[in-house]
Order: sequence, then structure tokens, then C-alpha cells
Amino acid sequence: MTKPVSGNYYPMTTAVRIKGPDRSLAILTDRSQGVSSMEDGSIEICLHRRILHSRISLNETGDDGRGLVITGRHYILLNPPELQADAIRTLQSQVYALSHVELAPVMITADEYIATHQTQDSYLRSALPDNVDLMTLSVYGNNQSTLLIRLVHLFAVNDQSDLARPVTIDLSQLFKRNLVSLQAVSLTANQPVQNVRKIQQELWQKSRETMNSPIERGSLDGTQVTITPMEIRTFIIVLE
Repeated sequence: MTKPVSGNYYPMTTAVRIKGPDRSLAILTDRSQGVSSMEDGSIEICLHRRILHSRISLNETGDDGRGLVITGRHYILLNPPELQADAIRTLQSQVYALSHVELAPVMITADEYIATHQTQDSYLRSALPDNVDLMTLSVYGNNQSTLLIRLVHLFAVNDQSDLARPVTIDLSQLFKRNLVSLQAVSLTANQPVQNVRKIQQELWQKSRETMNSPIERGSLDGTQVTITPMEIRTFIIVLE
């Protein structure tokens, strides 16, 4: 029995890559799509799918009756294999998680606005390490000084890069405002990290053993947090 075409596709949320002896080809996307590699050295991306002759028809014509049209961007990277991980990981969050710009009407000129308002600022004292990204920064609860933050390690364990290793960050030195308190919580921020179910802790332990790393996943020493490859750390912090 022939396997359905849909069974040949896998979700591509941020990037896909193939590797040869001398070159690695990667394609980055700004939205989830289907991807397949039916032949060695090939990549096939499914942007639109329309099925009329099947047990379950898929015929979404859209408001204008001409079919759905999705617009997006693809970034093609061609590098030596040992350099491809750095190129992909550095760019993927900028492609997939673009900043949203919101504008409001003003009754003065641009020059007057610049002269009377602060137009550039940062929460951070300095840039984060190249292998760490600030995934979430939002007010937590009703107190504007209480923030929910998530830090993610951009690299995977098997990436051919010097950046694919644990990194330690001092959260007390991360923000311009002084750190009053710090609590490590679960990814969903609904419970302290020490209350996470035992099965999750066992999975973390297996991952650590697989990495053959002496760093314990989820380690926190005062305000020093260690993040291992592909790990997301979530905190509730209070700033002055």
C-alpha cells in the first residue's frame, strides 16, 4: 500500500537543513510549514495543499473563491557544515519571532516628539550572550515591577559550534534596575520549579546524561542561572 503523501511531510516551525561533505543547505521560515526530503540532497516545502479526490476533501477557496494565499519569507543559507549552526541559530529567532511595531497618532512633528520624549531605551544593562535569547519579558500580575521572563538557549547539543554548551548568566546584573527577588518557576509559570512532577525531573536527568555534561539542568545558585542547550528557563522577578 502506498503511503499517503501527507505522511511524507513533517512540521517545519523555524528551519530545515541538509548536510553534505562540504556544504550545508538550510532554509529558514517565518511560519510553520510542511517539509520533506524524498531524495538525497533535496528539500521540498509545502506552502499550500488542495485535495479534491480523497475521502476527506481539502478545498478552502477563501472569501474570493480563488483559493487561500499565504505570504511569507524564506531565508536560504549555504555554509560549510561547521559554520551552519551558528548561522541558523543566530538568525532563526529574528526570522520567526519578529518584533511587532505599534504606532499611535501624535499631534506634533517628529522633531518635536524626539526633543520631548525618550525614544530609545533598554531594560538590559548589556547584550545577552550569543547563544541565549530573551523569549518572554512581560508584567506578571498587577505590579509593574514584577516581571515574567523566559531565557532560551538557542543551540542544540549536537550543533557543530562552540556556542552549543551551557552558559551561566547573573540575573542580578542583567537588568538596569536592581533585582529585589527571584523565583524559578515551571515553563507555564504556574508553580515553583521544585514542585515540577517527578517524571519531568527524570526526563531532565536523562537529557543531562545524554549530553554527558556535568551541569545539572535547572541549576540555580543565588542569582546565577545556568542554561543548557535547547533549555528554556522561566523566572518571576521583582525589580526596584
